[in-house]
Amino acid sequence: NLAYELIEEGKFPEAIYHAYGGFVIGAKAILLSNDIECNTQIKIIKDFDEKMVQQGHFTFENTTFEETVLDIQNHEPVLEFAKKYVSTFESFLSKVISFRKSAIESDKIVVEAAYKA
Repeated sequence: NLAYELIEEGKFPEAIYHAYGGFVIGAKAILLSNDIECNTQIKIIKDFDEKMVQQGHFTFENTTFEETVLDIQNHEPVLEFAKKYVSTFESFLSKVISFRKSAIESDKIVVEAAYKA
């Protein structure tokens, strides 16, 4: 994982930013797969909380997705925070992958003939 490599190189701000981007991209992927429009990063974060966390599809330990992702505003980019933030992102990414795999496996089969023009 690039974020862990960046931590090993002492590039804590870069590692944190990489994880932040991953949070937003992962949330966007889930929202788009559920036909939910995505615009700005903050709207993606808020919509993910509303549509996925509040609906019980994803959980975050004693917090919201927004608070988790935007926790970067409350900390300096130091080693301890970088490790914690990247670890939280890795956990989120695993949940995103599992969620998509289960959604793909349960998707209805599209009958090709129905879509021929």
